[in-house]
Amino acid sequence: MATKQRLVRLSFYVQRKKNLSEEEYERHLSSHHAELCAEHLAKHGILRYTQFHTPASFQAVGESGFPGLKKMKRLPFDSSGDFLMADFASFVKFQEDPYYLSHVFPDEAGLFEWDTACYAVGWEEVYIQDGKVVNLPYQDPTYQGPTQATGTSSTPSN
Repeated sequence: MATKQRLVRLSFYVQRKKNLSEEEYERHLSSHHAELCAEHLAKHGILRYTQFHTPASFQAVGESGFPGLKKMKRLPFDSSGDFLMADFASFVKFQEDPYYLSHVFPDEAGLFEWDTACYAVGWEEVYIQDGKVVNLPYQDPTYQGPTQATGTSSTPSN
């Protein structure tokens, strides 16, 4: 039986800079920032990069479709960036790349309020993919956990 490796998922939850409207933020994040990052993330081993947008205008739609949401607290973030990778070193290499430092980091500084940002790191388990049930019944895999990064991480700050 082949050894199965769980993939690392890293998510950042961020608020937009106060000088940006929701529309400006969404447009820049989707068009400019994604284009700025995607190729370089892939170059360093990031297997998937997604953005999760949570504009205030969408909250009423969500609450009307799922009334139970009104009883819950909404996370106070404008978006999240999610990264899937084989190991932590992939993200560290991306952040240490001169391109990140000269292009991506300055763009992030103009978009995100890093002092209120939060993160989550772990793995994901997929049970429905492309409309089909997968990975059931659950079987505890023999797996090798993610490896630690060997470089020094430059956590975004501003």
